[in-house]
Amino acid sequence: HQWLTVDRSIGEETIARFGIYTARFQDGDATPDERGNVIAFPFEERGRIVAEKYRREPGKQFSQRKGGRRTFFNSDVLDDRALIEGHYPLIITEGELDALTAISCGFPFAVSVPDGAPPVPEGESPEALKPIDTNAEGAGKFEFVFNNLDRLARIKRFIIAVDNDDPG
Repeated sequence: HQWLTVDRSIGEETIARFGIYTARFQDGDATPDERGNVIAFPFEERGRIVAEKYRREPGKQFSQRKGGRRTFFNSDVLDDRALIEGHYPLIITEGELDALTAISCGFPFAVSVPDGAPPVPEGESPEALKPIDTNAEGAGKFEFVFNNLDRLARIKRFIIAVDNDDPG
């Protein structure tokens, strides 16, 4: 918890609003624990928790609750009228902490992809990658996009906020 508030400057209110908690992670299951070894990020969709992602330090080790729905972190913002009417852009980030930072800085219309940006295949250039095959990717790395396609189609403006690396 201190890691979020002190090291990352994510406010207590933001942490509470998104239901983020520390947990003890063991055998693929997370149990809330103030002295836990992971930070749990619940993924809500239409007001219901449909997945959880866990981050363990050191080394940025990630795992997810088995059987969770593939969706954006903070996906409920996709239904906000301000996005649909084009008053604000949707900010898409590579990680939950990036989305939380944007939200904490006054940009509430931010989401994160569930697994970060996909890696660039070894020996290939990011600029030379082929377009997404919509028939094959609907159940793959981009399943979260296809699960929200109707919601995304209504949004007028986007900002893709990625890291300055090959996957980004």
